[in-house]
Amino acid sequence: MYHYLNNRIQFEKLASRNDIPGLKDIWVCKFLIINVDTSTPQLFFMDTQKYEHHYQFYRDVLGHQISEKEFDAISYYSNHGRKNLAGSIVAHDNYTDGDNQHGIYTIEYWPTDPVSYAFIKLSWELINKAMRFVHKRLYYHLSSQTQITQYNQEQSLYKNSSIQIIDTDTLFNNLNFIPLNLGESSGMLKILDDSDIPAFHDIVIFRSLPNDLSHVRGIITDVSQTPLSHVNLKAKQNNIPNAYIKNASAQKEFLQLVNKPVHFKVTSDGYEIREIPYQTLKEHLKSLSPSNTRIPKINFKQTNILDLQAISKNDTNAFGAKASNMGEVYSLLPEKYVVAGNAIPFYFYDYFMKVNKLYPKIQKILENKQFNSDIKFKHQKLIEIQQIIHNGEIPNWMIEQFQHMQSQYPAGSDLRLRSSSNSEDLENFNGAGLYTSLVHFHQDGPIEKNIKKVWASLWTYRAFMEREFHKIDHSKIAMAILVHLDHKNEQYNGVAVTKNLFDSFWKGFYINVQSGQSLVTNPDSKALPDELLVSAVGANKEYEIQYIRRSNLTQPGQSVMHEKQILKLIKQIRRIHRHFKKLYQASRDKNFAMEIEFLTTTKGQLKIMQARPWLD
Repeated sequence: MYHYLNNRIQFEKLASRNDIPGLKDIWVCKFLIINVDTSTPQLFFMDTQKYEHHYQFYRDVLGHQISEKEFDAISYYSNHGRKNLAGSIVAHDNYTDGDNQHGIYTIEYWPTDPVSYAFIKLSWELINKAMRFVHKRLYYHLSSQTQITQYNQEQSLYKNSSIQIIDTDTLFNNLNFIPLNLGESSGMLKILDDSDIPAFHDIVIFRSLPNDLSHVRGIITDVSQTPLSHVNLKAKQNNIPNAYIKNASAQKEFLQLVNKPVHFKVTSDGYEIREIPYQTLKEHLKSLSPSNTRIPKINFKQTNILDLQAISKNDTNAFGAKASNMGEVYSLLPEKYVVAGNAIPFYFYDYFMKVNKLYPKIQKILENKQFNSDIKFKHQKLIEIQQIIHNGEIPNWMIEQFQHMQSQYPAGSDLRLRSSSNSEDLENFNGAGLYTSLVHFHQDGPIEKNIKKVWASLWTYRAFMEREFHKIDHSKIAMAILVHLDHKNEQYNGVAVTKNLFDSFWKGFYINVQSGQSLVTNPDSKALPDELLVSAVGANKEYEIQYIRRSNLTQPGQSVMHEKQILKLIKQIRRIHRHFKKLYQASRDKNFAMEIEFLTTTKGQLKIMQARPWLD
């Protein structure tokens, strides 16, 4: 217990490492100010490593024998009858601004605590006096909608004060380093544009986020990412380090190591990159071989295209997890929240490959010695495999089924064809972004040409290399296809994870959402979505929305989704979470979550587009 902190050493002695919305494992020191309703308030810095909650400190250290409910009533949720201020000091060491200021500290209050100006002023003055070493680097952070609303009501008072205010957008836009996936690895350092092809052994600095990414050993981006981008999902799946480092591609530190073997490490505090001997890299790469990835068996007995309402998760072996999970969602949610569609089974792909005698041709290419030793040759030959699939003949009976399927949709409909292979959307392998999904426009004519493009995407370089690393037998793969109407000009699209990614103690949901058709998973160059957390942190477990940062495609301060829309989404994805938790027999798994893609149509109707297990 301290009344003053004289330096950073004392701060870290009391602080603990915690996840907060948007950042991992950051220094947080909790404080408690008591007697705020009197002329003699007292500030205490807590030993946050020992006392996780303010109530524990109030009771065990300060000796106030009241219940937790009574403590909450005088410390949170209302400015009337308040006797305590319970908050945290957070160290943002990677913050930098235009004046070359490095590192700031923020005063943070519980998201649903509408702390009034008078109490912010009190805490500001006491903490500034007690932490003189911060040297004008102390800010009050508006971290939730509740606090933004309170601030807006008293904005004139703040304008005439010395209190420094920072909102979440400003905070994140001025961070020069954000760790997305912690870890360390070794590889050859390369600087690439999003269209360049990295090798398996590369640690890549991207100037912009790539839409397609083959297997690599580490990722650095010049532009900010979110945890739900395909880039970071791949980093999580493959357990490789991934970080945003501002202007990395132009920094001397990295430029002098390009095309050299390096060791790259990402921690919550920062990163380390250093040159290593080539022999060390060879030994590292040799040790990476993972255990076999489990891939579901394929059922070729299902020989018909079925409506989504006719299939369920039990049909994964015939239609793939993506299509089968959507069939399950179709039966679970009210019809207005789901997309009507069809599923083309694995049987069609297999029959097409056999009738065109393509399996032996592919096997011959894979057995070529140069294919397994020359990256450029491998890339070229995989393009050839895709081409022979494009040139294959579709049997007449299959064309008739495709025509019948198309006839079920309104005339002139554009249809989305989405990959549903047996090597994606699995509990142990999500395969995010590996395969092709595309739109068949009605003016394109027969649909089979685009169906072949989806089938052929099993053999892209990125997909092949990902399977190769995970020891997935290329002879045991097949492609089914999920088909549904293409929704034009959607108001927004997004991805949600049905858990609080930053604090497992509080139930909640993490959401990325973007306006229009700029995809959250594969964003346009430098486009950032709304990134928010919806947590049950209210006095009665009601939800509070915390914006980590807002979309850069909307007006400043504006949100992509309104609060009512967010809560409507939460209601549906909670149902999906509960249902699939039972299906995956994960009732006792506290870490289980679903990753759900959604959009809102031009008419404002929420639609669930995909549901798969979250890979943690």
